[in-house]
Amino acid sequence: MLQKLLLQTIGAMTGAGLLGMIAVYLICGDIEGQYVGFGSVFTPQRPTREGPAISPAERDGMRNKILAGGCAGVLIGLGRPVWSSRQRT
Repeated sequence: MLQKLLLQTIGAMTGAGLLGMIAVYLICGDIEGQYVGFGSVFTPQRPTREGPAISPAERDGMRNKILAGGCAGVLIGLGRPVWSSRQRT
């Protein structure tokens, strides 16, 4: 029982974290109507040819927003199995 709950919690946290990152990327990941490549946001500072040119300050801000969305998703994913297990007891 406990192992099943642990696996459900880890799965929910992972899924919700990824969904949170993707949702924030779709909302905040475009500059001038073009999406910045996911790789150019999370790689060290070097020129890339994918998407529009992005300044280091814009890239850092975008990275922080995407990571914050992932963290919010992880917290939501953590709360869902815990909440549903408390209602069953």
